[in-house]
Amino acid sequence: MGIFAHDALKSFVEALEKRDGGVLPADLFRFSVISAENDVLKFITADSDE
Repeated sequence: MGIFAHDALKSFVEALEKRDGGVLPADLFRFSVISAENDVLKFITADSDE
């Protein structure tokens, strides 16, 4: 994970949500994106509280 990973993912998700053809193949628009960010943060925070 690089320093720009969050911004890159955000831009990618926005492009998928817009369903704007642009440079993305049409087949990608069938997919949905889920985020595990909150779950991971809860896991890390709970782990450090112990």
